[in-house]
Amino acid sequence: MKTRYGPVKDPILDLAGTGRKHKLYGPGMVLSPGEYRIEMDALIFDERADEAVVEVYSTTTGLVTSAPLLRGPHGHPTTTRLEFTIGQQDQGSWEFRIAGNNLYGIRVTGVRLRSAGQGGKT
Repeated sequence: MKTRYGPVKDPILDLAGTGRKHKLYGPGMVLSPGEYRIEMDALIFDERADEAVVEVYSTTTGLVTSAPLLRGPHGHPTTTRLEFTIGQQDQGSWEFRIAGNNLYGIRVTGVRLRSAGQGGKT
């Protein structure tokens, strides 16, 4: 799979472990000011994975926003969408990750980072 920001292997990540931060992109990704949306396709096949969240993290200011990783119906994959804005004052690099205490049984099959516009323009 290719993204605007470089190639990504498919499947991207199979999570199994004790629940540390798992980086999907970054650090080192520098983004221009503007509005962005990250879309993450994931299959959750273990009940213990309910605590997983998708995080947008700035290496300068820390956690910007997060959202629970969605569980699809009947064990099917689903897409979690998270929108965020990078202002002129937000310098540094960015990373996108999955975090939680129980990251068993999660397969991330796609990640897309889309620009929704620069400075309010689309």
